[in-house]
Amino acid sequence: MTSGSPQKRPQEESPEIDAVEWATQDVEKRFSVGFNPGHIRASICSVSSNIDGLNQAPALPEAMKPPRHMVAATVTGLLIAVLLMALDVNILATSVPKITTEFKSLRDAAWYVAAFSLARLATQPIYGQLYTLFSLKYTFCCSLATVIMGSTICAVSPNSMTLIIGRGVQGLGSSGVASGALNIGGYIVSKAKMPLMISLMGSMMMTAALAGPVLGGAFTESVLTWRFGFWLNLPLSAISMVLVWMTFLEPHRPSTKIPLRDKLMRLDPTGSILILSSMICLVLGLQWGGNLLPWTNRNVLGCLIGFGILFSLFLLLQIKQRDKALVPLRIVTQRTVGLGCIATTCTYLAVTVLAYYMPFYLQAAKGLSPSIAGLYMLALGGPETLATIASGTLITYTKHYVPMLVLGGAVFSLGSGLLSTLTTGSNAGQIIGYEVLTSIGLGFGGQVPLTALRNVLCEADIPIANGLNGFSQSLGVVLGAPIAQSVFMNTLTSHLGSRLQPGNVTKITDLGASNINPSHIDPQLLPFVAQAYRDASTTSLYVAVASAAMASAAGLLMEWKKLKTKEEGDS
Repeated sequence: MTSGSPQKRPQEESPEIDAVEWATQDVEKRFSVGFNPGHIRASICSVSSNIDGLNQAPALPEAMKPPRHMVAATVTGLLIAVLLMALDVNILATSVPKITTEFKSLRDAAWYVAAFSLARLATQPIYGQLYTLFSLKYTFCCSLATVIMGSTICAVSPNSMTLIIGRGVQGLGSSGVASGALNIGGYIVSKAKMPLMISLMGSMMMTAALAGPVLGGAFTESVLTWRFGFWLNLPLSAISMVLVWMTFLEPHRPSTKIPLRDKLMRLDPTGSILILSSMICLVLGLQWGGNLLPWTNRNVLGCLIGFGILFSLFLLLQIKQRDKALVPLRIVTQRTVGLGCIATTCTYLAVTVLAYYMPFYLQAAKGLSPSIAGLYMLALGGPETLATIASGTLITYTKHYVPMLVLGGAVFSLGSGLLSTLTTGSNAGQIIGYEVLTSIGLGFGGQVPLTALRNVLCEADIPIANGLNGFSQSLGVVLGAPIAQSVFMNTLTSHLGSRLQPGNVTKITDLGASNINPSHIDPQLLPFVAQAYRDASTTSLYVAVASAAMASAAGLLMEWKKLKTKEEGDS
């Protein structure tokens, strides 16, 4: 700042009245030039944005803008946090077989993914309100502190249950980190540079997607063990926290001044509890059904019925709360938005299946080490980057995005189908070639639903679209893990049981995938066990085939609208 403290804004004491007056003047100005339905819609969006949209605060005056070196430091802190968040998702992929071996917990494999994603799923809508109503800096740093706590629990976990709890705590913090990076980024860079900021965050996520499995495999095989992947979070979180805390200047926002009681009411704890409880019931039902317990077991049926009741109550609450709901139905029932959410959920469901069950094929069926398996997994991530750029370029040039989603989903499904045909004798060329094709399909269509959502909604609803997209991503992960786990375990135990006694089947599954070698299994039995793991892992990929095909079908049913240019706006 140049001199003294900045002047107090005149509208500070009554921001709502000024917002209404400003929006009213805007409507009058639009009507003064003649009747136009597009103008009416844009004006309504302006009113909504200024009354309800305290999410989008005005830009800071020039005198209050921080110097460039402070902005650079804040951006660095945010990018480190995004890298950390993405590593938490990806670094465990090639470590899971080893973890299940150490804890004798093959049946818990899905929970190492689901616990993290369930926590993110349930808290993403709440964090949207937290960042609106409370200090950006405090909320972001508290999220990082939660990540540190969860990572520490995971790193010292003596058993599978403790690891699952730690992953849940990690997910709680990770959800806030993801939201905070976008919210804080919106205050420190101009609107013109925000796409670059988002691209940088995307590059961090892609870096983690590529490096995570390799690092996880390397740590798992070294003296550091898989636990080092969690210890690594502590210094990264601390660096990010210090950079943001020391360099980010908290903006003045009227929404942070409302009474605490009103803030707590807007967090909608009832809706969050209902959606979290319903998802836990669903995951438990899918995890137990046909795996630990028969589908007709009362515990399985109770979970599935409980999911139906709790989710119905959640929907009724959303209908009652209308625009104040966690998931406003007027938005989610819009054709492109609803289908876009379905496409996103299906895409991330398929990605989860591939990310966590291809390593079982590579390590148990092919006998590869975790680090080599991680190198093979690079082929599932590398081409996606180039395909995403190509897809974005084509969308910009043609102004049509739906064909990219349809084509991408179809290629993604085809590649997953080819991966499901792999055998214990498949060579490296086949494996990598099929992975590359799958990755290209994912890159072409994976990010299209968010573009579609933003294209059909007015500016005031964009934050909600971002939240819905994140919610759909987490939902796909939450559903993908237990569904694939159920298919995997049913196929594995069925195949092993065709030749072995139940007691011997349990002994083999308790060994874990990374111990399928002559040191732990009779060499004469080894080919049979490797084939069983091959059948189980590739059968799980059928889930990815169907899910990717559903994403493509959702694209076909979308509105085929052209991409709006900046000049066209909402008119």
